[in-house]
Order: sequence, then structure tokens, then C-alpha cells
Amino acid sequence: MLRNYLHRFETEPVGALLPSSSGSQQSALIDLGAMHPAKRAVRWTCKACRFVDTRQVYSYSDHALRCNACGGDVDVWPAFQAAQVRHEWLPKVLSEAMAGEGARAVELLPYRLWRLAMLPTASGSVPIYLLRCGWHVDYEPVVRALVEEEAASQMVLTTSKVLTRDIGDSSRMVVPLIQVAKLEPQGLLLDLDRLGGLVVPAISVRMRPRDDNLWFDVSADGSRLRMNGQDLFLYRKQRDFILALAEAHASGHRRPKLEWVLRRAKYRGQVTSPRQICARDDFARFIEWNNGEVAVRDEVLPKSTVDPSQVHSSRRRSASSD
Repeated sequence: MLRNYLHRFETEPVGALLPSSSGSQQSALIDLGAMHPAKRAVRWTCKACRFVDTRQVYSYSDHALRCNACGGDVDVWPAFQAAQVRHEWLPKVLSEAMAGEGARAVELLPYRLWRLAMLPTASGSVPIYLLRCGWHVDYEPVVRALVEEEAASQMVLTTSKVLTRDIGDSSRMVVPLIQVAKLEPQGLLLDLDRLGGLVVPAISVRMRPRDDNLWFDVSADGSRLRMNGQDLFLYRKQRDFILALAEAHASGHRRPKLEWVLRRAKYRGQVTSPRQICARDDFARFIEWNNGEVAVRDEVLPKSTVDPSQVHSSRRRSASSD
């Protein structure tokens, strides 16, 4: 569904009228707000200057239509239902998925380039952008706009599934949106774990001085848990969870109550399992939980090993509440 929508989003001219279909996909896009509702439209040809245009009309008085170019009489073709892509929808929902409800994308180039959000890391914030690609795009203004942002590192999400080499360099990562998101009837689903995983490893993370009671290291912002030379990266509210767990360990509580850690991390009542916080398999390699208690493991489990009870719980619960 996302692939079909992105094809329309990136290739159709802004404001273009698309013949409306009775298909479920277009209906779902209209319900989500990604497209304007279908309305009556007509295509016409000017009798005087031969200018051709298509427009939506709200009455059946087609005889009253006049040419937009010269004002002359027009010949009207049979009416049809037409819809339009809402080009402001995608940057809006992506921005809210990253920065929270009410966040707004900043348009840097009209209908071409948006700054979606700033991804916080221990070494600074990394800006995330959305680039609307197309068949024939001049990328020089895009590169200039990105350079003017003066960011040490940047990530650009593109609507094309093909990497746009014209804008990539050593400090700018280009990622097709299709790799980190999917579109369902209930809305756009963005894989924040994968998105963050693409950014964080390339950036140095400042680790806090190790407490005498701890056998692991945690970064100052909770974005990285390090143990036995291996790293677990954490994003958004997952960081609050690991900082609360580290606080309990530092106070001598080797197996704190899960309820206390969730409350300390300000998770809501519907979260009852760490699997709802992070569904990645590597999370269970570092963190164990049982009988209402949670702890950082003494040693990281091998990648081929996962606690059977936690595998079972992951099958019953869906992914992250982040």
C-alpha cells in the first residue's frame, strides 16, 4: 500500500486530479487523510485558443464554464470523479511519529524537502528530512538547502526506493522510506527501532562513569547499554526504561519490580511487559524478566539463544508502544 501511495506522492504534479477508483486502497487513503475526497470533475477544451484543462466543479452548470486562459467558451468532456493527493499529509504524520503528536514538519523547499524532526543522541541532535523524489528533479537546490542547515550529520528519507546518489555524502545518510515504514488501513507505521539503529551506531555515544554496583555501562541519555563489549541501542522512551533499571541496580536492587521500573520511566498502565517496550530479539539478550521482576543479565546471551518464556510472550504481544 505504501509503495502505491508513494508512486502517486512523488510522481504526480502537485494539485493533479487523479481519476477516482472504487478500490479499497484509494478509499483507505482518503479515510487516512492522505488524499482529498473524490469530487466531480470535468475536462474541457477552449473553442478559441484550444487550451485544455481539468478542474473540479461543484455544480452541474457546465455550460457556464469559461477558459482559464482567454475566457472563451469551452467544449466539455463527460464528467468523472477525481481525487487529489494531499502532499502535506506524509511529512505531517512522519514528524508526529518521530517527535510526538502536534509536531510539525518544516518545509524547506515547497513540496520537495521537509525537516521532520531532530533525533536526540548523546553527541547531539541529528535532523531527519523527507525528500519528495520524481522522474526529473534538479537536486542542486536540495543539496544547497541541506548544506544551509549546517548539521554535522543528517538523515534523508526519500520517497524513491532507489538510493538518490545526487544528495548523499560522508555526513548525510540517504534511506528509502519504504525500508523503515509501511502503510496500513489504520495509518502509517514507522519502525523507529530500525530508523534509530541506522543513525546511532555511526555517532559516538558518551558513556556515564560506571557505578561500583554496576556490571554494565549506560550512556548519559540511556540510548546505549554496553556489556561484555556488546551494545544494545535504545530509542525514545526505551531510554527512560533502561535509565530507571540502571538506577535500581545502582541502589543495590538486582531484581527490581517491573511495576516500579515502568512507573519510574513514566510508562502508562497498559504496558505490562518489556516486550511491549521493545520487541527486538537483542533486547531479551540483555534484559531478563520473570515473576514480575526485571534485571539486566549478568552476561549477554548469544544471538542464537533467547529465553523460551520470553519468546512465548513475544508471540502473544505485538510490538513496541513507543
